[in-house]
Order: sequence, then C-alpha cells, then structure tokens
Amino acid sequence: MPVPEQTFPGSTPSRVRVVSSTLVKPLYDAGAGGPPPATDLRVRLSQFDKITYDTHIAVIYGFSPPVAVSTADIAFGLARALAHYRDWAGRLAFDVDVEDEPFVLLNDGGARFVEASSDAAFDRAALTKPSPALLALHPPIHPVGPELVQVQLTRFACGTLTVGFTAHHLVADGHAASNFLVAWGRATRGLPIGHPQVIYNRAALFPPRRPPRVEFEHRGAEFAARKMFGASKEDPRKDCVVVHRTHFGKQFLAGLKAKASATASGGDSRRRFTTFECLVAHLWRVTTRARGLDPRTTTEVI
Repeated sequence: MPVPEQTFPGSTPSRVRVVSSTLVKPLYDAGAGGPPPATDLRVRLSQFDKITYDTHIAVIYGFSPPVAVSTADIAFGLARALAHYRDWAGRLAFDVDVEDEPFVLLNDGGARFVEASSDAAFDRAALTKPSPALLALHPPIHPVGPELVQVQLTRFACGTLTVGFTAHHLVADGHAASNFLVAWGRATRGLPIGHPQVIYNRAALFPPRRPPRVEFEHRGAEFAARKMFGASKEDPRKDCVVVHRTHFGKQFLAGLKAKASATASGGDSRRRFTTFECLVAHLWRVTTRARGLDPRTTTEVI
C-alpha cells in the first residue's frame, strides 16, 4: 500500500517516509487446542458507547534511543494482544434491521500496521506544542479505513522510535484502550498478558429503563466544558470537540508535588506522589470546580 512522503517545512521531523502498510491479524495459541473462534460474532454497543464521538482518537508515544525491540517483535506482540482483545481486530457495522444499531463484528479483520522512517533526528521540542508535523507520526484520522486500530512505527536517524496509535472511540474509552496497550506491551516483551479485561456483553451491562427516567442533569455536566469555550448552539452534542493543550512547567509541578505530599501526610516528607498522580488530581479538582459541582463530594478518576 504505497503512501507518499509527508513533508512539513520548518517543522521537526522534516520528512517521514512510509516504508510499508500491512494488516496484523490475531495470532491464537496453537497449543491451546480446539478450532479458532468464530468470525461472525457480534458485540452490541452499550448506551454509553453510542453517545460518544464517532471518530478515531490518536496518541503518540516516544522512546529514547537505544530501542532494542525490533519491529517484528512489536508486530508479533500486537498479533498476540489482538487474540485476547478481538474487538480491536474487528470491524464496525450497523444492523439495518434494528434502526441501524451499531455493533462490532469480530471477524478478525486485523489492525493496520504502518512502518515509517525519517532521515532526520527527532526534536523533542516538537512534542511540546501543537504542530502539523505530528500528523506524520500516526496514521490518518480523516479519512480513515475500516480498521478500528491503526499503528505507525517511525524510526529516526538518531535512534528514537515513535509509536502512533489511533483507536475508534465507539469501541473503547481511554481506560479500556490503556488496558489493550498494556497487554500489547507485555506480549511484545514475551510476558504473559494475564487476564484480559474485555467485556463482550457490554450492551447487557447498561440496559435502558422502560420507560426512560432521567434522574441527573447529565447534559449540563457532561457538556458544560463546551459552553466555557463559547459554544452557542442549542444542542451541545452538535458542537465540535475543542482540544486545548496546556504546558505545566517544572517549577509548577515541583510545587504541586510538594504541596500534595505535605497535605496527605500531615507534613511527613516521606510520603511521596508521582508527577502523574499529582497532575491528574489537580486537573480533576479544577475540572470539578469549573463545572460548579459540590467540592465536598468524593469523586475518583479510574
């Protein structure tokens, strides 16, 4: 599948050349015995799946040199992970007999796996602010093929490896996608995946009530963020997603960590939190405050 080079003048990376584009399909354990699973199974989406955004979400991971793992090992690990997370190797379809009800067909169609390279050194500064150069580091979101997962491995002249990962938001949220990424990483390193956190009867988990009953102000809470960005449409579901990137400096993060540790331990400096824990907790608190929710209510991020 030939893809032209993508060049963005004045940006880093300067040129990314796609070497190959293939499909990676699930690799089942031959030693387990028995035939492979059927490829005509359907996974109905839950009510929460169907109200989210019908689009691919992209994320880019960067690995500093030296990167010992080979492309073949990464592809092998992906194949092993897809055997446990079959929905990512399936295809999104619609049941015309049930009001175009969406479902995931577990047909083992596979994930798109792209290999790319650049003759330039990777500039870490390119990741600190939005840049069109980043579009060359993951498969395209618009237009997108039928694959629910797309992966692009880009190797730079300096030895840096970036892994661009796009996943369809109707199939999983960020937490579920993270479970898959962890399983993929373990499989790539030759470790057991463990117990896959996959739910194939997701529609049965949240059956709609008959008749429907609204008890909470979901619209005013879930979509309040869009109003803060000046959205004026009557139906907030029709508004575009607004992406805002904020840079947190080292001094701010150090102060945040010191304050969090001191507060949680009553002044005992031996109690430490990671940067990730402190920043997520901070963002969750300010988001709760911005939504006008009661700060005394206990909430959690999962």
